[in-house]
Amino acid sequence: MNVVLICVGGLVLLLFSYYLVKELKAISDRQEKENAEKEAERKRLDKERAEATQKAQDEWENLLKEREQKFGSLTTKVAIGYNRKEYIYVYEDSKVIFIKGQEYRFNDILSCTVEKNLYQKGTSTYTTTPDKGEMAVEELLWGMGKKYNVSSTTKVEKTPDKYNYIVYVGVNSIKEPQIILKTSFLDIANKVKSLMDVIVNSNK
Repeated sequence: MNVVLICVGGLVLLLFSYYLVKELKAISDRQEKENAEKEAERKRLDKERAEATQKAQDEWENLLKEREQKFGSLTTKVAIGYNRKEYIYVYEDSKVIFIKGQEYRFNDILSCTVEKNLYQKGTSTYTTTPDKGEMAVEELLWGMGKKYNVSSTTKVEKTPDKYNYIVYVGVNSIKEPQIILKTSFLDIANKVKSLMDVIVNSNK
């Protein structure tokens, strides 16, 4: 009887192990399939992004070539922000300037001013730290929780004010008589101002 029970138990254990291994294999296969599908989707998206980036780059280079054929060689450009389409491009031979993608003649530029704009006020943080050695002595003398004549150290942490710079370019246009350019860098704002001043003076 014991032999039969052992055989039956062994058979049940064998069948259980078989189905357990089979189920684990199925789970593993499903996981591998899901991982393969995710990887294929990631590669597809990467390819689409790369193709879109390349297409945008090709279109931009073609636009610059068209401008060069029409207006001559690019004299200078000023990078404002991160969108190259909104940079300032100057074609001196043709007396043409592009601002935010819009074409202007030199004589369309009438004025330029720069405004310093505070957009975040600096803060000051005060941290007072009691002297730990003196605190321990005072606690021994006077008991826990009572601290007398304990000097403190005060630390002051300051963050500076943050500014950006707004460049106002006056143009000969009823529809849009003023172009507003923003930058976080004073040197760029001054460069734009100097460039516009040169153009305005060349119109006189």
